[in-house]
Amino acid sequence: MNFRHIYTVLILLISFLSYNCSKNDNISDSIVDNLILSYYKSDSLSLDNNTMLLDTIKLLMKGIKFVKSNANDSLDFHTGPFKISPGMIQSVSTISSMDFPEGNYNKIRFEVHKPDTNEVLTDPEFSDTSGRFSLIAKGSFNGNRFIYKSKYSAWKILQFVNQVSISGSGTTNITLLIKPYIWFLNNGDFVDPREPGNSVIIDNNIKNNFNNGFSAFTDNDRNGIPD
Repeated sequence: MNFRHIYTVLILLISFLSYNCSKNDNISDSIVDNLILSYYKSDSLSLDNNTMLLDTIKLLMKGIKFVKSNANDSLDFHTGPFKISPGMIQSVSTISSMDFPEGNYNKIRFEVHKPDTNEVLTDPEFSDTSGRFSLIAKGSFNGNRFIYKSKYSAWKILQFVNQVSISGSGTTNITLLIKPYIWFLNNGDFVDPREPGNSVIIDNNIKNNFNNGFSAFTDNDRNGIPD
């Protein structure tokens, strides 16, 4: 085989590979997930009281499931664990998306997750000399900075504001609305997270009022408000 033949073969091979790469890229781009799970942080309780300002919330979650009318009939969405971290900027942020089975779903189920001892952490803030944590809140109280960490861990089930219908055509966005300010309330006033004695109040709020600190709803325009 002379040089001209070798050159021709190389050109044909490059053309074949370029065509197939382009074809595969087009196939990949055409695949669209029909379910997106997002989150949004509410600052509603901070508007009338400047005592407490939360600028960062970090929360470890895992085992997200969508539940049908029968509580035992649930489908996995995301195993995790993973971190959600809404900050000062008010925007709806995506947790994950996937091609999900069609159907009508009434609830979402997930675990607020304190990592195990041997679990690899992508964020070192979830561990220190006192242990491992499921939730971290950063902000200021009366102008003084604080970082609050909770070891609370449990499964939670949230009823959707309205039943969620997921179809094979189009995309449904579900938003988890996080309302963290209620975790720091006691008898209508905010407590100082820097005071060790208030940790019992805050942890009990996180434990007992956690469902009130979350809601979930269809939010296809991704504005943090139920459609």
